[in-house]
Amino acid sequence: MELEQRYENEIAAGSADVSVTEELEWLKSDEALRLKQEAARNKRFPSEEIQWISRDGKKWIARSYRHQRRVLKYLVEQIATDTAQPVEQVYELFFKAHFTGNIREIAKLIEDVFDQGSFRVLGMMTGDASSANQMLNYLKKQRLKMDKDE
Repeated sequence: MELEQRYENEIAAGSADVSVTEELEWLKSDEALRLKQEAARNKRFPSEEIQWISRDGKKWIARSYRHQRRVLKYLVEQIATDTAQPVEQVYELFFKAHFTGNIREIAKLIEDVFDQGSFRVLGMMTGDASSANQMLNYLKKQRLKMDKDE
C-alpha cells in the first residue's frame, strides 16, 4: 500500500485516458481538498488518508492499512536516524526486501535499532488496527530501552 500511495499519481498521470486526467484534476482541486478535509474531520482521521472522494462529497475511499503504515513509517524514521541514511533510501530497502524476498538486510537493521528479537515480534503484527497500535507501542519502548543502554 505504501508503494501505491507514493506512485499512484505519477502512474495515473501517464495515462492517455481523458477520464483519468479529468479525475486527477478533480482530486487536486480546491473543492475536492475541502470535501476531503470535511469528511476526514467527521471521521476523525487525517485528510491525506482519503484517496478518492466523489464530487458531492458523499462517497469516498480511504487508504488501506493506515495503522500498519504508521508502524512502517516509525521503523523507517528510526532506522534512518540511526544509520544516517535518507528516509527514502530506507523505504527502498523495505520495498526491495518485499519484492525480492531477501529480508536479511532489513532484518539486521531492525534488530540493530530495536534490539534482538524485534524482527520476529514485528512478524506477529496482523492487519488489525489494535495489533498495529500494540506493535508501535512495543517498538517505541524498545527504542527507549536501546537508547538507555547506549
